Amino acid sequence: MDACERVIEHMKEQGLNCYHPGVKLGTCKTPYVVVRGGGSYAQGMSGGTSIGYRIVTVYCYVPRENGNLAALVAEAKAAMKALRSQLMPTGNEGPEMIEQDYDARSQSIEYRVMRAEF
Repeated sequence: MDACERVIEHMKEQGLNCYHPGVKLGTCKTPYVVVRGGGSYAQGMSGGTSIGYRIVTVYCYVPRENGNLAALVAEAKAAMKALRSQLMPTGNEGPEMIEQDYDARSQSIEYRVMRAEF
Protein backbone atom coordinates (compact mmCIF):
# COMPACT_ATOMS: atom_id res chain seq x y z
CA MET A 1 0.00 0.00 0.00
CA ASP A 2 1.25 3.47 -0.92
CA ALA A 3 2.29 5.76 1.98
CA CYS A 4 -0.48 8.27 1.19
CA GLU A 5 -3.10 5.52 1.10
CA ARG A 6 -1.92 4.21 4.47
CA VAL A 7 -2.03 7.69 6.03
CA ILE A 8 -5.53 8.34 4.67
CA GLU A 9 -6.73 4.97 5.96
CA HIS A 10 -5.18 5.64 9.37
CA MET A 11 -6.62 9.18 9.62
CA LYS A 12 -10.10 7.84 8.82
CA GLU A 13 -9.65 5.14 11.49
CA GLN A 14 -8.86 7.96 13.93
CA GLY A 15 -12.15 9.69 13.06
CA LEU A 16 -10.78 12.46 10.87
CA ASN A 17 -12.38 13.42 7.56
CA CYS A 18 -9.51 12.68 5.18
CA TYR A 19 -9.24 12.94 1.39
CA HIS A 20 -6.92 12.74 -1.60
CA PRO A 21 -6.13 16.07 -3.32
CA GLY A 22 -8.97 17.39 -5.48
CA VAL A 23 -11.67 15.15 -3.98
CA LYS A 24 -13.10 17.58 -1.43
CA LEU A 25 -14.42 20.56 -3.41
CA GLY A 26 -16.47 23.62 -2.56
CA THR A 27 -16.87 25.66 0.59
CA CYS A 28 -15.31 24.25 3.74
CA LYS A 29 -18.15 23.56 6.18
CA THR A 30 -16.42 21.11 8.55
CA PRO A 31 -12.75 20.42 9.38
CA TYR A 32 -10.94 17.97 7.11
CA VAL A 33 -7.48 16.77 6.14
CA VAL A 34 -5.93 16.22 2.70
CA VAL A 35 -2.94 13.89 2.27
CA ARG A 36 -0.60 14.38 -0.69
CA GLY A 37 2.60 12.66 -1.74
CA GLY A 38 5.34 15.26 -2.02
CA GLY A 39 7.60 13.36 -4.35
CA SER A 40 11.04 11.82 -3.91
CA TYR A 41 14.23 13.63 -3.06
CA ALA A 42 17.76 12.41 -3.77
CA GLN A 43 20.03 12.44 -0.75
CA GLY A 44 23.25 10.94 -2.05
CA MET A 45 24.82 8.14 -4.00
CA SER A 46 25.76 4.67 -2.80
CA GLY A 47 27.78 3.05 -5.52
CA GLY A 48 25.70 3.53 -8.66
CA THR A 49 22.42 3.78 -6.79
CA SER A 50 20.84 7.02 -5.67
CA ILE A 51 19.69 7.04 -2.05
CA GLY A 52 16.72 9.23 -1.34
CA TYR A 53 13.51 9.65 0.55
CA ARG A 54 9.85 10.37 -0.05
CA ILE A 55 7.66 13.06 1.50
CA VAL A 56 4.00 12.97 2.55
CA THR A 57 2.30 16.27 3.32
CA VAL A 58 -0.81 16.56 5.50
CA TYR A 59 -2.96 19.66 4.88
CA CYS A 60 -5.48 20.67 7.54
CA TYR A 61 -8.54 22.77 6.58
CA VAL A 62 -11.16 24.43 8.79
CA PRO A 63 -13.98 26.89 8.03
CA ARG A 64 -12.50 30.40 7.83
CA GLU A 65 -14.87 32.10 10.26
CA ASN A 66 -15.33 29.67 13.13
CA GLY A 67 -12.92 26.78 12.61
CA ASN A 68 -10.29 25.87 15.19
CA LEU A 69 -7.21 25.27 13.03
CA ALA A 70 -4.84 24.77 15.96
CA ALA A 71 -7.06 21.99 17.34
CA LEU A 72 -7.24 20.18 13.97
CA VAL A 73 -3.46 20.45 13.48
CA ALA A 74 -2.91 19.04 16.98
CA GLU A 75 -5.37 16.20 16.28
CA ALA A 76 -3.66 15.35 12.97
CA LYS A 77 -0.22 15.35 14.62
CA ALA A 78 -1.48 13.11 17.42
CA ALA A 79 -2.94 10.68 14.87
CA MET A 80 0.34 10.61 12.94
CA LYS A 81 2.33 9.64 16.07
CA ALA A 82 0.98 6.09 15.72
CA LEU A 83 2.79 5.88 12.35
CA ARG A 84 6.10 7.11 13.76
CA SER A 85 7.94 3.91 12.79
CA GLN A 86 7.07 4.61 9.14
CA LEU A 87 6.81 8.42 8.97
CA MET A 88 8.68 11.10 10.89
CA PRO A 89 7.89 14.80 10.95
CA THR A 90 10.48 16.80 9.04
CA GLY A 91 9.84 19.87 11.19
CA ASN A 92 8.51 21.74 8.16
CA GLU A 93 5.10 23.19 8.93
CA GLY A 94 3.50 25.77 6.73
CA PRO A 95 2.08 29.03 8.02
CA GLU A 96 -1.65 29.50 8.48
CA MET A 97 -3.10 30.34 5.08
CA ILE A 98 -6.45 31.74 3.92
CA GLU A 99 -7.97 29.60 1.16
CA GLN A 100 -10.43 31.99 -0.51
CA ASP A 101 -11.71 29.41 -3.00
CA TYR A 102 -12.82 27.18 -0.11
CA ASP A 103 -13.63 29.89 2.47
CA ALA A 104 -11.16 28.10 4.74
CA ARG A 105 -7.95 28.45 6.72
CA SER A 106 -5.25 25.84 6.26
CA GLN A 107 -1.86 24.68 7.47
CA SER A 108 0.47 21.95 6.19
CA ILE A 109 2.64 19.45 8.07
CA GLU A 110 5.40 17.54 6.27
CA TYR A 111 6.49 13.96 7.02
CA ARG A 112 9.37 11.88 5.72
CA VAL A 113 8.68 8.28 4.74
CA MET A 114 11.13 6.15 6.75
CA ARG A 115 10.57 2.72 5.21
CA ALA A 116 10.49 1.87 1.51
CA GLU A 117 7.85 -0.87 1.97
CA PHE A 118 5.47 1.48 3.75
